[in-house]
Amino acid sequence: MLKYTGHPMVDVGLATMTAFANKDSPEELKDSDLDAVARFMEREYVQQPLKSYLTVAFTSNAWFIQDAYNPEPKGRIISAQDKADRLAKRKELSDAHLMQWKTTKPRKDGAACVFTGLPAVTSELSGKLSSGRAARCQVPLLQGDEAINFFVNGDPGLAISGEALLAIQALPLGSAKCAGRLFFVHSDNPEILRYFAGQFLDENRRAIQLAQASGESKMPEPKLKYRTLLIDMLLEALRGGGGAAFAGEYLASNAEDHGCRFLWRH
Repeated sequence: MLKYTGHPMVDVGLATMTAFANKDSPEELKDSDLDAVARFMEREYVQQPLKSYLTVAFTSNAWFIQDAYNPEPKGRIISAQDKADRLAKRKELSDAHLMQWKTTKPRKDGAACVFTGLPAVTSELSGKLSSGRAARCQVPLLQGDEAINFFVNGDPGLAISGEALLAIQALPLGSAKCAGRLFFVHSDNPEILRYFAGQFLDENRRAIQLAQASGESKMPEPKLKYRTLLIDMLLEALRGGGGAAFAGEYLASNAEDHGCRFLWRH
């Protein structure tokens, strides 16, 4: 059973999946709900407008944008076999990032997720990381695959479960694009947490449809500045009966750390 962890990125991702399934809490999510959101990401993350936008969160080396796995490289003609090989490799990486929650079992080395305490995944997420460990291409604002600073025993990356990995992959869907960065809101009140993630998800899905219908390659940004957007939405949530809460807002980019936090108490 899934539940909020207290970590902003994981929790916003869980709230996003909860909203995607039209449910109220992550405890209500079933395997079929996780599969549905994973299939959505598998389909949409490899095409515009999300493909380029998501590099803000996961860098240009993420599984969905690496040119080496692009079956239709720009300005090049490749053989049918090369195209099939690229698709197969991208599918392998997609499953490693989106589907390991289905198969992960306790590891012989006892490695457990730093976010959930569940067993770490068994597949490699990068050729430079040990199996079960995530770095900047999987978790926004972490260091690169080979950096040893700030990790236990100098072992690069963080141990991560399939559930937490899926939630963080869903994070951008429950966020807004503001000033070219990722804007998301975390709260200790699950209703407010679900409200923000759900509102951003709905807006993003509309924007995706409109962009694809018009041939646009970029996600639009809200008309309001991010702090104004935060206050506007938070007041609406409180009017809807959200109740007292702390809310922290984050504005982040993997290109450069732009993280910031604003605490609100009502």
